[in-house]
Amino acid sequence: MILEPFAGPGGTSTGLALAGRTDTIGIELDPDACHTAAAAGHARIRADVATSPLDHLAGRVEGLAISPPCTPWSKAGKRLGLLDQPRILDHFDTVTAAGGWVDPGGEGWADPRSRLTLEPVRWVNAVRPAWVVCEQVPDVLPLWERTAAWLRSVGYAAVCGVLSAERFGVPQTRQRAFLVAARDGRPVRLPAPSHARYVPGRRLDEPADGLFDPPARERAVPPSDRGLLPWVSMADALGWDVDRPARTVCGHRRPRWAYGAGQSYGTGWALAERQANDAHGWEIRSSSRTKVNDRTRPRDADEPSMTVAFGHSDMRWFPRGSDDAHQDTVRLSIGQAAVLQSFPPDYPWHGTKSARFQQVGNAVPPLLMAAVAGELLGVDWRARLWGHDAAEVAG
Repeated sequence: MILEPFAGPGGTSTGLALAGRTDTIGIELDPDACHTAAAAGHARIRADVATSPLDHLAGRVEGLAISPPCTPWSKAGKRLGLLDQPRILDHFDTVTAAGGWVDPGGEGWADPRSRLTLEPVRWVNAVRPAWVVCEQVPDVLPLWERTAAWLRSVGYAAVCGVLSAERFGVPQTRQRAFLVAARDGRPVRLPAPSHARYVPGRRLDEPADGLFDPPARERAVPPSDRGLLPWVSMADALGWDVDRPARTVCGHRRPRWAYGAGQSYGTGWALAERQANDAHGWEIRSSSRTKVNDRTRPRDADEPSMTVAFGHSDMRWFPRGSDDAHQDTVRLSIGQAAVLQSFPPDYPWHGTKSARFQQVGNAVPPLLMAAVAGELLGVDWRARLWGHDAAEVAG
């Protein structure tokens, strides 16, 4: 059995399923996220992770996939978690000196949710699973490093680092800090990328006859990434027509992965009612560009998306080259946001419009979690997801 505290709407559960594990039970307090996950076929228990009793679980859990909420640390928010970071780091010394879990207390936090970043320690201390996976925003990496040091002190092998989602087939440049640990002797490492990193490329010759006839973008591939699959653009993922030669990946114009035999990455999401014939004519922009590093400029549809975060109100499609006051814009739809996170296009989101978009933005991309979990579980996840020989892609 795999337990998934802070399970959310199913990003990790879906990723584990892609890696071949469907025996996951999630624990989540938010009712909309629970409803979404249950409708998608993922087992959920609605409960508060921080107050859940754990003694009865000792010896009964193989894996623990625990990713506390990122809200206190996210660059899209107030980032009050950074003010709480010294207190969290100090608490590791308290736990180590006590030889077991010590409650950090609920008073005096800049953001009360910051203390949830210590929950992996409480759960591992009580449950002692064979393996552990944690995910968070990059600013939490120092806390994961301290958690990894504590895990090593109690018999685990542990490694942590930051992974970029587009390097694992997600059409988005979201970066996340991962911690992976095991105490059963299995190799512990983060997955090597299957796809090339995104490097902005130049456009080939400016168009001569209007906004909606731009050329393709030249793909810049670092020498170290040659031989890997190319990164996936928004147009690839959404199934939009593009005016450039098709890339051959597993015999499909768009990448194939494990949501169904022969199924393409996307199923033809259209640009609302506009049915845009040329994806190169559109770019996506975010109202939070000043807060998030990868939102410093608009992204064309033939590039990966910037980080999808906190809903459609932050992100719109613009005719390429127009100013921010341009009237001919289209909001990012819930289906488009989900696909850009690498969820299935028909994933059953529940709740209000704001709740659904927030679930999409807060979830870990399933393809990214599938790579991390697959590496830990010894699964040939490259072949499973992309129909490609693992040695060829990794080499």
